[in-house]
Amino acid sequence: PDASHRQPEDLMNMQHCNLLCLPENYQMKYYFYHGLSWPQLSYIAEDENGKIVGYVLAKM
Repeated sequence: PDASHRQPEDLMNMQHCNLLCLPENYQMKYYFYHGLSWPQLSYIAEDENGKIVGYVLAKM
């Protein structure tokens, strides 16, 4: 699903996913910047319960 149609708490869950899975961590403003600037390039993957298990942030 396109992250532009998501709620602000989804961005917080993306950050949480990042903190758990990746060695490089970003501040919340990074997620808001990408989500607002290039929403058409932001995607999330959810499990069957709606928990975010992965995401893609890109920019042009």
